[in-house]
Amino acid sequence: MFIVFFSKFFQVQTLSHPQFTQAEVNNNILGRPTCITLFQVMNFVHLGGLAILGKRKTPLRRGTRHRAAVQHHLHRRAKMGFSDLPTEIRLEIYSELLVLSEPIDFLADRGPLSPPLFRSRRHKLHPAVLRVSRMVHGEASPLLYSNNCFRFPEVYGPTMSAPTHAHIAPFLAQIGLQARLIRRICIPFPTFNYPVPDEARLHEVHINNLELIRKSCTNIETLELLIPPDHSNYALYDWATAAEALNILNTHLRSIHSLKDIIVNFEEYPECDPSDDLTKKMRDLEWTIMITRLPKRVWISCDGRVEFDNEEDCNVYNSEQLRIELEMEEEREREEWREEYYRRRRDPYWKNDSDYD
Repeated sequence: MFIVFFSKFFQVQTLSHPQFTQAEVNNNILGRPTCITLFQVMNFVHLGGLAILGKRKTPLRRGTRHRAAVQHHLHRRAKMGFSDLPTEIRLEIYSELLVLSEPIDFLADRGPLSPPLFRSRRHKLHPAVLRVSRMVHGEASPLLYSNNCFRFPEVYGPTMSAPTHAHIAPFLAQIGLQARLIRRICIPFPTFNYPVPDEARLHEVHINNLELIRKSCTNIETLELLIPPDHSNYALYDWATAAEALNILNTHLRSIHSLKDIIVNFEEYPECDPSDDLTKKMRDLEWTIMITRLPKRVWISCDGRVEFDNEEDCNVYNSEQLRIELEMEEEREREEWREEYYRRRRDPYWKNDSDYD
């Protein structure tokens, strides 16, 4: 997997000089113009040493000097390994394996009250490299936790009346003290108690989540609050208590002292936009507003056969399909009774229907 990384940084060219110094090789590895080939890089990584670059203009004479040169070259190869690479190169390798441009999405099962978390996409991320050695773990862990954004799902509460909430506790408990390295987290926008009360109150489960983030992620800088389409939350509508609800949430967010940026991410379809009054209230609280455009919304029929661009036509189609299915079911029942009737008429022992009830 290191070969893939190095192939991005090295150009395949021919050598114009018979041999390079160690400093020149370091400059090449850091991304400057280079003249070494991919085959030589493979030797450098897998055999663990500084390859003799290029071909000599005049071949070495066979004999003692030749054997001494070969032994010296092999000795240098045997002494150098991955840990002998410059730190900058090792960090670049770790970044290729552990840092993603998009958030690391977690999913949770809908069954148990505290379901385990698992990643939605397992490609591109290779955390197994942390198990190579203590040195690799110590150098690579900060990149994994500090340079990625972790997005957590919603789960249901223990009762029907309990709200959905971000499920972050299992992950923070599993990584332990590494949580101090986390810089960015994305959670669903917290909900408030229903029905709409005279006084806004943030549900206790959301307060506990924010307190857990404050205590565990002591160096967090960015907290993203995700609002999916059709999100039910009276703090996001023109209720009398909406402004009060946002102020309460802002108070709990500002208690996380390391937090520098609060981002509210609206996921919207092309034909929809958040209200101007709502975004103004959030900007007044010094929150950053971000709008993520979703693909054009489609409604899929109950049988999964047809897609519609509006809900009304989809409902009409579903109703018509249901009517047809009911008529077919009634016709099947009539046919079964008809067959049973004639079977009984052909039965020599048939007397009346009560004998077969």
